Amino acid sequence: MRQARSVPRRKGRGDDMTMDFSSAIGEIMPLVRDGDKTKPFVITRDSVYGDWQVCYPAPDKAYSFTESQREHDPYTAKYIGADFDAGSMPYVYNKVLRDRLRSEYYEHSSDDWHSDADKARLRALINFFEDNVNSFSQMTTDYLASLDQPFRALEKMCPFNLATDWQDWTFNEDLAADALDYIENATEKLSCPKPEPVQVNKRVIEGYEEKHSIQVAGQLVILAENPKAGEQYMVCYCKWDNPLGINEYYNVCVIDDYTEALNLYAKGILSFTQILEKEMADYERPPRSLTAADCLPNSQGADLSGKIIVIKPEVLSPEYRRAERQLKICNDGFGALPKSRGSAVFCMDLYSGKESHFERYDVAGIIDPAKMPEWAVKKVALMEAIKEPGVFEYGGYHFKPYRKFEKRDGDFNKRINSASSDHALGIATYEWGKTEYSHAAFYAASGESEADIFRCVENGKLYIPAENELFRYNEPLLKEKAAQNPRKQPSLISPGC
Repeated sequence: MRQARSVPRRKGRGDDMTMDFSSAIGEIMPLVRDGDKTKPFVITRDSVYGDWQVCYPAPDKAYSFTESQREHDPYTAKYIGADFDAGSMPYVYNKVLRDRLRSEYYEHSSDDWHSDADKARLRALINFFEDNVNSFSQMTTDYLASLDQPFRALEKMCPFNLATDWQDWTFNEDLAADALDYIENATEKLSCPKPEPVQVNKRVIEGYEEKHSIQVAGQLVILAENPKAGEQYMVCYCKWDNPLGINEYYNVCVIDDYTEALNLYAKGILSFTQILEKEMADYERPPRSLTAADCLPNSQGADLSGKIIVIKPEVLSPEYRRAERQLKICNDGFGALPKSRGSAVFCMDLYSGKESHFERYDVAGIIDPAKMPEWAVKKVALMEAIKEPGVFEYGGYHFKPYRKFEKRDGDFNKRINSASSDHALGIATYEWGKTEYSHAAFYAASGESEADIFRCVENGKLYIPAENELFRYNEPLLKEKAAQNPRKQPSLISPGC
């Protein structure tokens, strides 16, 4: 007998090597796809440390080897490559997991203390799982694969009796969707447990206890009271847009008349409402809220690093439950990684570029590119364009050297006639300028480019740096090519964004 060989595994506890379920499936894929279809292999799980092993016993000893392994892991399974019909990795992953749960089901349902009704319920549950395994998220299947007794865990997570009057391979399909949701939610709580809410006393600000407060435009307007003070009432604002998220109280006003305090409180709400209206003037209309249905399937349990994620709408205050505030770029944090000890996720707002902090359980998933709003598609394309070689920033915009003047641009007078001021851009030394401008500073920012004409990445327009402003430049078309090859308008939308 050729000695059974354990496949090399990844580094784990102490000096040993460990391998998770996905890695074990990846290990056998060469045999499934193009290896020896008749060569047996055994998949088993270490019940002490929870790591997976793939072993290759000699063909004539495969059965006895499998039985010996079942003394340690009763759900050990033996396969050959032909058992999987050259399936994909998800197919192989799901089949091995299904087989494992069915093995446990046979053992569990055979207990004498189970009534006929219990056995019917368990039979329906395993049938439901096998028929719907492709509908479960990666988070759920990974969680089940990490357990000693996944079928029993599934039984605890499903509150429904899926049994029907028919036996064998049936289950109550009318309850399937609800059962799936319950199991997904239960897995999320077990995988990313949300801390129990802490009962917090009302705010006390310099001896004044909060009586009323409302959040508008990301800030709080607070009315507080201190009966022992000479001036009993306080109205103030609170913000926490700092790296540590610490409350900062400002515009504090203390008065002794309640009516006047209530009037100041109402004026504060109105003032921030006007700020909110101005802030949202350029937002998409009508407002669009994103949910898990707009995310890639099974992405809630994926690595979020560098991905565009969706914050659950219920996490945000009512005025911010819209795509412009939900779409974030995940930059860092322990919570960006699946199965991490921490849950903090540090993000950058896709719309505004502001930094923010959420917890992993606040994330609905990774956005499906096909369901991104148009503004988000353009934003991503713009971010990619800014990364191109030669692009530089000046005056709040990004520019890229386009070309030097050519014969077709004509003499100085013709060039001036083809140029015009751009008040919308506002890069000029004049009163209407929105930002400071210097011809020398512009070329210094460009890396001393030799180009005479530059393209603005944000709007796609051409500009020429003059003494006092950036002139908009209308490029003359080549007459001999204009009829044959009409110029296409530049687009910032790239395929696959």
